[in-house]
Amino acid sequence: MKATLISTTWCGPCREFKKVIKKYEEKHPDDPAFAIVDGDSKEGGALLEKHDSDGIPTLVITEGEKVLHVEVGGLRLAELERLMERCRRKAEEWLAGKVAKKAGAKKAGAKKAAAKKSGAKRAGARKAGARKAG
Repeated sequence: MKATLISTTWCGPCREFKKVIKKYEEKHPDDPAFAIVDGDSKEGGALLEKHDSDGIPTLVITEGEKVLHVEVGGLRLAELERLMERCRRKAEEWLAGKVAKKAGAKKAGAKKAAAKKSGAKRAGARKAGARKAG
């Protein structure tokens, strides 16, 4: 899971939210660190546009290509902890579904390959029978 904060140096709420994030990281050292992107930069502007956000600070939480949550505005520590836990559960559910889907596809592919193989054997037997009859 990845958390990206889009903020600026001149934004008061951004500075406050960065302090909350620092406390969160100290309290939860096993969680991945937050990436911080300058909202005034080209990258920051592109991220804000991509996530349809017109405010800062904006927190984007993702798992791979899946966007789990976009939060515009700062949060208190307890709110951030609840949000991160909710996103962690969402990520686990999404990954479990993705793994199950992949396993189902592999199983279907194996069945298809087995059916194709047995069909080829039957076709070969029919050809052999036709040669004997002819």
